Amino acid sequence: MIIWIDTETTGLDPHNGELLEIAVVVTDDKFNLVAVHSEVMHHDLDEAILDDWIIKTHGESGLLGEVAE
Repeated sequence: MIIWIDTETTGLDPHNGELLEIAVVVTDDKFNLVAVHSEVMHHDLDEAILDDWIIKTHGESGLLGEVAE
């Protein structure tokens, strides 16, 4: 089994960044999909530091909207 983990954040600074989403994918040793799960973190982003790339990328994908729900 191989466990793949991906996160989306507001940046790479561990002191100022916010976790937006985490996804986990499990495959077998031949990379056949076994399980997939993702969770969006819901919180207020009014105080978060969002640069232009974050706003454009996560705004277009709809992730920022999901976080704010």
